[in-house]
Amino acid sequence: DSPATISLNAALASATGLKQGGTDINWHWVSATQIDGIVGADPSKVVFSITQSGANWTFTLKDNIDHGTLVDDNGDNYDATLSLAGVFVATDSDGDKVTIDAGISIDILSILTPPRLQSWALSFWLLPARRT
Repeated sequence: DSPATISLNAALASATGLKQGGTDINWHWVSATQIDGIVGADPSKVVFSITQSGANWTFTLKDNIDHGTLVDDNGDNYDATLSLAGVFVATDSDGDKVTIDAGISIDILSILTPPRLQSWALSFWLLPARRT
């Protein structure tokens, strides 16, 4: 088979594992090129987005998330991990699909400074399946 193409999983509709104000942030499929993390079930309350433009993927943090784990002794920096398990699907040249259900995550570091829009590019490297 030729190299796989990566796309968003349109069937994804679950909690992200993160919260805002104690409320679950849930996955919300917007289009073939965008999936959002929304507060509860309200698509107008977007906390972050993952978008595709050509072969490039971008994660944009648009609003606050609840603090994760303290990562320094000053009490300033908190870390939260967003698992991207299940967010992406790999499709080979003859249409076989597999959900990428492990191995991709984003660490979000929250430093107690004035808020600002944050964006990160996502890159993927697919390794051939090991045959036994």
